[in-house]
Amino acid sequence: MANLHMDVDATHALVAEIRSTSQQFQQQFASLSTRVDSTIGTTWIAPGAIVFQDEFRQCSIRVREVIEQMESLALRLQQETAEWMAMAQID
Repeated sequence: MANLHMDVDATHALVAEIRSTSQQFQQQFASLSTRVDSTIGTTWIAPGAIVFQDEFRQCSIRVREVIEQMESLALRLQQETAEWMAMAQID
């Protein structure tokens, strides 16, 4: 039989770290998005600026997907940890 182990303190800390990183990433990217939007049409007026802005918006979609995936993984780890703790109490 396999020997299973989980350090629940470590997994709780990892959940918190994933969530914190996700929030920081989201805040930093929001700030960057604001800077891009404020640059296009004021500091940079050219057809290339519009192309850049469109490409950046596509990148934004992918970044939001990554942030959502990070949040989903944090939730999954939190649930796995809770299940582990519940099973440990049964033993």
